[in-house]
Amino acid sequence: MAKTYNVQEIQNAILATREGSDYFLLSYPPKRRMNDVSRLIWDFKENQPQAIKVVLEILLPKFSDWEKQLRRNDHCSHIVAIPGHEQGKQNAACEAVAATLCGKFHWLERLPNSLRRIKSVPKASHAASYQERPKYADHLKSIKYFGPKVSKGASIVMLDDVFTTSETSSACRDILIEHSGCAGVIGLFVGRTLND
Repeated sequence: MAKTYNVQEIQNAILATREGSDYFLLSYPPKRRMNDVSRLIWDFKENQPQAIKVVLEILLPKFSDWEKQLRRNDHCSHIVAIPGHEQGKQNAACEAVAATLCGKFHWLERLPNSLRRIKSVPKASHAASYQERPKYADHLKSIKYFGPKVSKGASIVMLDDVFTTSETSSACRDILIEHSGCAGVIGLFVGRTLND
């Protein structure tokens, strides 16, 4: 039986905001304050269909609101998923969301499995402290871009499940700029970890 989530908790967590070059869909509470938003994002990370469905129900209308900015101002033309911590393992839920976005927004082209983890790193969510989390340099050494060169002046939307410290996304942003030829990278994150 498919899981259901507390609609009010999910609604209260909607950020749908942009800060700098990053969009955040939901606020994500730390582990000790677990609620249905936490469960939704954990289920999303586990590629559970009901979680992907809920995320898309929230994301699609927001993405429509952001379309003009992304397409005309940021010159986004492609979307790529940030890989998980494990070597060779795709971020299946983000790949599914990217495919759905490309199906509905035809100006966006998916670059499937183009960012790949070539060496596993410790899972950040299992780290007991910030010091134990993989850092920018760890991600830079363990992720490579295998996609095509993109048009000069074009930007890429970079999709991930959770933004916490920006170590992973900063490394991926720099890898994409250096190796894809893109002009810029716009982050899109399902959850943003709340600071206590």
